[in-house]
Amino acid sequence: MLAVSNNAVAYATDDGSDENVTVTVMEDIVDTPPAQPAQAGLGVGVSGLVIAGVKRSVKRETGANQVGLIFTFDGYRLEITGRDVDGSPMRLDADGNLVVEAGGSFLVRGSGFQASTPAAIYLFSSPTLLGRATADTSGTFTTVVGLPSATTAGVHNLQVVGYVATNRLATLTTGVSVSVRSVSGSNGGAGYSAAPSGTSGVTVEQSSSTAPSDAPVTDAPGTLELGVFAISALQAVAEPSLSVGGGAVRLAFTVRNTSTTPFDATAAFRLDARLGPQIASIDGVAIDALQPGEIREVAVRIEDVGNWAFYRGYVTFTPPEVVEKTELTPVTREADVLVPPPAALPAVVALGVGAIAAVMWLAATGRLLPLIGFRRRDDEDEGEDADRPDGHGADDRDLVGAGGSQR
Repeated sequence: MLAVSNNAVAYATDDGSDENVTVTVMEDIVDTPPAQPAQAGLGVGVSGLVIAGVKRSVKRETGANQVGLIFTFDGYRLEITGRDVDGSPMRLDADGNLVVEAGGSFLVRGSGFQASTPAAIYLFSSPTLLGRATADTSGTFTTVVGLPSATTAGVHNLQVVGYVATNRLATLTTGVSVSVRSVSGSNGGAGYSAAPSGTSGVTVEQSSSTAPSDAPVTDAPGTLELGVFAISALQAVAEPSLSVGGGAVRLAFTVRNTSTTPFDATAAFRLDARLGPQIASIDGVAIDALQPGEIREVAVRIEDVGNWAFYRGYVTFTPPEVVEKTELTPVTREADVLVPPPAALPAVVALGVGAIAAVMWLAATGRLLPLIGFRRRDDEDEGEDADRPDGHGADDRDLVGAGGSQR
């Protein structure tokens, strides 16, 4: 008789004879494998595998049609796909990074796990259990876990914890980029508050890349190097519209963590009309887990800015109070942007069309070439008069012939 504890798994293998049956007891298998400490320096596009406390070199491949990532090591295989709120798979970004939408989900497929053992999926910074799965008798599982809609845009770490052969705990951690859909009106999202001019919508975007260790810190114009981080100038780009109340402005900046410590920060954006009221205020944009060497672009797109022509945009970046014994304070950058008044655009277009039509009419009626020829003859006459030996031109002759005196 074999006694097995509640937190153990026992399985038997038979070699085909009547005498030899091997029973293996695996202790300390729990229903929900605990999250493991996040590995330092794991930003978007960076992955790590730890088995029984030992770091392993995991192979990373891109899924079919640029959808999902596949991680393999010695029979161990995980396939992870980010999905939007509608359940549609999301393609990797231009740098081959895993992307998911807040309120969306992850599709996780695993193989090479210990038969009939549990797995768990977590999201960091603070470990949040997204869901569980159980490997079947062949050591495979497929599960879908939801991502909370309140998840902030930016870089997060996804962790899959399970058991491989001989009761070894395997932890795969990979950086993912979370995007947030546009929010509108007073529904919130990233602390958005409606402006006096009635701005109808704001989109918050974040994207990430990793700088080479030898890359210059101040590689963007107007970048401020502030010890443990560097921040670029604010970029303001206008998107004019023919609609009287339309048009949009995009405000964006980049920040690079030049320290050796990950940290969280926030950003607050504001757009003002230079000759009018405040247009929009977007507070509390979370910049989570900015990794060492990571470059994060943070942007907001403010729609329906109205009929003002000149704007000034602001962003205030608020880092932690202290990073690596360096005391830090918020930094504000600003930029001006011109949006052509929508009411003037039809007039400009009409003027251009009218000018083209006039030239075409002159050409079609034969009036264009005579005009050009007449001007050319005038120019030639003026040139001949200027070359006369006595220095007098046609104007001198006309004056004398009309009764003028010549000395």
